[in-house]
Amino acid sequence: YKPAVSNLSIVPNYLRHPQFPYLQNPLTKESSFNSNNHCTTQDAEEKSVHPSSNEIILLCRIADGEEQDFVEFEFDKTKCSNDKLDCLYVRLLSTICDEMNIELKMIKKIRKLPSILIRNDKDVERLKSYQMLEIILNS
Repeated sequence: YKPAVSNLSIVPNYLRHPQFPYLQNPLTKESSFNSNNHCTTQDAEEKSVHPSSNEIILLCRIADGEEQDFVEFEFDKTKCSNDKLDCLYVRLLSTICDEMNIELKMIKKIRKLPSILIRNDKDVERLKSYQMLEIILNS
C-alpha cells in the first residue's frame, strides 16, 4: 500500500502498516473484526472459557497428604432431578473420587478452605470457580 501524495511529511502507522490478512476467517474469508475493529460476538462466544454457565472449576487436594499441590477439575452445578441419587453433593463426591483416584469410603469430610465443611447440596451450590477444597480421609 502506498499512501496518497500529500503535503504532510509523515505517514500515520495505520496507513503504513495495514491489518494483516490472518485476521480473516479462512473458511468464510470474512474478517473476525467488524468495521470498528472490535471482535465479533460469534468469535467471542467461541473463545469462551466456560461452555456452560453452571460449570465451575474447583481446586482439590488431600489434607495432610504428602502432595500439597491442588488438582484442578470442572464441576457442573446444574440443579439435580428429584432422584436422591442425583444430588449435587453426591456428584461432587463422585467427581472428587474420580479426579483424585480415591475410593468413596475413604472420604471423611470435604473442607472448603480455610475452614468450612461442605455437608449438603446448598453448600455445593454456594461454591464458586477456583475455590479450594481439601479432602479429609478416614484414618
